[in-house]
Amino acid sequence: MEMNQIRYFVTLCEERSFTRAAERCRVTQPSLSRAIKRLEIHFGGVLFDRGRKRTLPSPLGLALYPHLKAIAEAAEAAALEAQALRPEQAPQPHERRKLDRPRGGSAARSDWLSSNLERIRRVRDPLND
Repeated sequence: MEMNQIRYFVTLCEERSFTRAAERCRVTQPSLSRAIKRLEIHFGGVLFDRGRKRTLPSPLGLALYPHLKAIAEAAEAAALEAQALRPEQAPQPHERRKLDRPRGGSAARSDWLSSNLERIRRVRDPLND
């Protein structure tokens, strides 16, 4: 079970429409339908009674809703707390930097290699500066 599936389930319970839930979750309707189907397989039963005009939670869906909503809310709270604790200018992991290209003869290439090796060392081990 994935967080997106939980979020889609909660949104579908609230919107009672696959179309509106997909729009609110910013996914396509088939993606939302597949995620709900995977949840139904995971829980072993139908989660929604699908009608022409409305989609209503089934008895199983109603039973699961408070638990999955709590999980979604806890995940959102954790994400907000992590964002608040994150330093503003922290380097992003696996940040790639474009190296300058060498120009000129072999002496220029040697200088280029030395300067870029030093840059790489500083990026990999910032505590030894």
